[in-house]
This record gives sequence, C-alpha cells and structure tokens, in this order.
Amino acid sequence: MLLVVIELCIAKGLFGLMKIWKYTMVGLLAFVLAGCGQQLSTTKTSYGRDGLVAIVKGTARGVDRVSYTSDAGKGSVPVNSGTFVVNVPVSDVAQKVNLKAGSMQTNVTVKAGQSLGTYSTIAAKFNQMLAVSSLPKADQAKLKQAQAASANAQKNVATMSPTEKMAMAQQAQQLKTLMAQANANTKASQLPATAKTGIHSILKSASGDYRASIVDGKAMGFAVVVPLSVLKNSKKMQTFATDFGLLTTSVGADAKSVFSQFKKLTKDAKSKNNATTISTIKSHGVKIDVGYSTTALYLYVTK
Repeated sequence: MLLVVIELCIAKGLFGLMKIWKYTMVGLLAFVLAGCGQQLSTTKTSYGRDGLVAIVKGTARGVDRVSYTSDAGKGSVPVNSGTFVVNVPVSDVAQKVNLKAGSMQTNVTVKAGQSLGTYSTIAAKFNQMLAVSSLPKADQAKLKQAQAASANAQKNVATMSPTEKMAMAQQAQQLKTLMAQANANTKASQLPATAKTGIHSILKSASGDYRASIVDGKAMGFAVVVPLSVLKNSKKMQTFATDFGLLTTSVGADAKSVFSQFKKLTKDAKSKNNATTISTIKSHGVKIDVGYSTTALYLYVTK
C-alpha cells in the first residue's frame, strides 16, 4: 500500500513539473518569436561629420523608436517607414554610439572632428571687435592709436618720468571708458561669454540665427541660418555681413577672402538650375559649407 502511495506522489510530481515545463517553453517561444520580428541595422559602421553633427542612418523593423547613447548624449528617435536618423554632435575624439531597438542593439563609430578653439576665447574676440566696430570712425582711430601707444609705453615704463606715467594712466582710463561705452552699446548683439556642452542658439537677430556646437568648452562648429529675405534688405544684409565677418575672423579665417569666395561661388551657382549647395569655402584651415532651401541660407563653420 505504501508503495502505491509513493508511486502516486511521484506521478503527480512529474505531472506538475511537466506543466511548469510546458508554460515555461510557451513563454520562451513567445519571446523568441517576438525577437525574430525585430530588425536593426545601419547604413555604415563609421560616420564622419556633416555640418555640426554626424548623421547616423539605418533601418528598424518591429519597433516604433530607436534609442541611442554616446559620449555627446543620449535620447531616442522615431522609426518612420522602417527607417531612422540619429544626429550625433561631433566631438574632438572618436565616439562609440550604441543603438537599441527592442531586444536588438548595434554599435557604430562617429569619427573625431577638429575644434575651432576654446569657445570663450572666440566669444571674447567676437565681442571686442563688435564693440569697436560700433564706435564712430574717429573714435576707432583714437582707440587704435591709444592701444599702440599703451603697448609701447609698457615697454619703457621703467624709464618714464612721473609725469609720463600719469599721462599713460590717464590715457588708459580714457581707453577703458571708451571700450565700456562700446560694450554697453553692443551688449544685446554680443555672444554669451560661455556655453554649455551641446548644440545651442547663441545669438538671434533679424539677420540670422547663430548656433554653436560645444564639447567641454571647445567650439566644434557654428551654424548660421539666414532667412533669404535678409539678402534682399540692404540694412539687414549689412548686419549679417558684419556679424558673420566677425565670426569668421574670430575663428582664424580671413573674412575678406571668405566673402570674396562666397560672392564668386554664389554667382556660379545661379547659373545652375536647382543648385542647393556650393563648393566649400576655405581660409586658413577654416571651412565654410553653404546650402540653400526655399526659405533660408545655411552656413556651417568648421575645421
């Protein structure tokens, strides 16, 4: 009798285990089938910069969004008609970008770019030149003479008489007052002294929207969006020419050369139907790429 009871218990135990095994396999099968319906791939394994960003493209099936993680940040983008696009800000070091869609994931590399320099230094140069340019021509001449005289006096300060030192101090105070007034006049049009990591709008005016790509205090590039209406308004066009000229000078380019090339290339582009870009403008290692849309002009300043 005892033997029969033991056999019944074993049978029931095996039956319970079989039920557990059954449901476990069903769940596993459902998971596998769900994974089989998902796909994730990219057009390339390595991407270079295109303007301020590297544009990572790919296809995804069975999911609504693709998430990404890189040194420059993280986020997610929608999947439209089986494709996705991720814009990754370029850094001065190569980046590994991890992409995930459902249970699928893959990695790509974004190549390193070259910075234009420290953003705070570029902004300081831009703001100083903007301030000086706002002064009347006569004051600009006085300022230039005073700066030259001050630099020369600093070399000979040890041999100067008390009267000469007093005159130098008075001249320095006049110079300081003049620059303070110039800075006050242009405060609303100046660039912020510092900028956080990321792509931000740093200056908006009637002549355009200036954006900067910053990584750890370094300026990786600038983008300028200019409404086409600006090019038809002489006053706004002058403001754009001044601001963009100062920006290109601040990053080390020759503004006169940049505008000379721009004028020639845009003239050549007009002869081509439906032209939306022109050849890259180059000056002292700085590159300016130009594109058009039906409403705006796009300028990308990189190195």
